[in-house]
Amino acid sequence: MFQELLFLLDVFLLFFTNTNQKTSKNVQNESDVNALTVLDVTILYDSLDPKFSSFLVEQLIPTYTQLQRVMRLKLVPAGRTRQSYHHGHYHFLCPNGKNECFTNKVHACQLHNDASVQQSLNFFACLSENGYDKKAIEKCSKKYSIVSFDDLMDCVKSDLGSCLLSGRINQTSKYQEVVDQVPVAVISKNNENEYIHSYGLKHFNDICCHYLEDYGEKFNCQPHDYYHKNGGKTFSVSKVSETNETYT
Repeated sequence: MFQELLFLLDVFLLFFTNTNQKTSKNVQNESDVNALTVLDVTILYDSLDPKFSSFLVEQLIPTYTQLQRVMRLKLVPAGRTRQSYHHGHYHFLCPNGKNECFTNKVHACQLHNDASVQQSLNFFACLSENGYDKKAIEKCSKKYSIVSFDDLMDCVKSDLGSCLLSGRINQTSKYQEVVDQVPVAVISKNNENEYIHSYGLKHFNDICCHYLEDYGEKFNCQPHDYYHKNGGKTFSVSKVSETNETYT
């Protein structure tokens, strides 16, 4: 009887040790993914640009939803907007008129709140679908904004909204070489920026998966033929120095 008990104890210890080893290995692999494969992505855009609306719904939201655990996403709603400051106030000139200056502020104020990136993306997609009149903004803010419609509009119409938009314009100015081609996705890696624009945006998911080739199976994310056939030749790459990015 005693020998049988020892045998059972050995079996239990062997099973427990193997289980712990597998668990530790899985945790280590998970940690490796989170530590080594972070994608720093910045999206430069004009809020009323139809190309941005298409990119948002067809590529950006699905890709971020899939890769949000390893993607650090920054949205910069300024695009080609120009600014001046005189008599104590900011003045803006937007490529699609005054309405776009207003909608850029709506985006900037939403991003200023503590909403998650996913909430903001869904909010912007809702606005793209329903428009930017009062009824549409109220409807979308109820569903996806963490502040009330009135609070959001208070921000848009105040000096805070102007300061926030100015901060986004200043951020965009660091990418003057591509700002005229917005919407642009900027992927930062090893102090270099890779700019994705025009036709390349239709393959944004594929390009992000390229950066995760070693871990693609964990996210069901594998580069397709497009990236390998084109070798990234549709995208420009230039070196930039690291900077601390802050918004007003």
